[in-house]
Amino acid sequence: MKTLLAITILLFLSACTHNKKLSKEEKAFKYTPAGVLVPSNSGRGRVGDNYIYAPNIRFPIEEAPAYINSQVYGVGGMHGKRGSLCSKENYQYPWHDNYCEKRPWGMPMCPSGKGHQGVDIRGATCEDKKYHAVAVEDGVISYIGKYSVSLRGKTGRTYRYLHLD
Repeated sequence: MKTLLAITILLFLSACTHNKKLSKEEKAFKYTPAGVLVPSNSGRGRVGDNYIYAPNIRFPIEEAPAYINSQVYGVGGMHGKRGSLCSKENYQYPWHDNYCEKRPWGMPMCPSGKGHQGVDIRGATCEDKKYHAVAVEDGVISYIGKYSVSLRGKTGRTYRYLHLD
């Protein structure tokens, strides 16, 4: 009876396992929790806020991999370690949230009442004019400026893309 029970449990568990082989990128993917800003002197993020404010959107970079980290506090940034913005350190996992990072403008959703109003996303490498941004949802381009584009989605949300080139 114990053997039959053990076989039944093993069959059940093997049926429930996911047999998909992970790609190299999937195996390498890591991230710091939302709201945890790196480095720690870059401000106070929304730690503990795991609410999804824009569900069902597409990631705004056409092809993986892409890297989320600070353009200001990362290597080569104004407040980052010395080096080049093209440093390999800026183009590797883990992803680091930088929403609410220290900035002078008002942002009521940030704990300090001001801060970075989005996240910085880099393509796979530092090569210019190689990676394409895509619309996160169907909609209409409502503004085109010198450094920014605004997309008004079907949901009514507005998405701002900055420094695309």
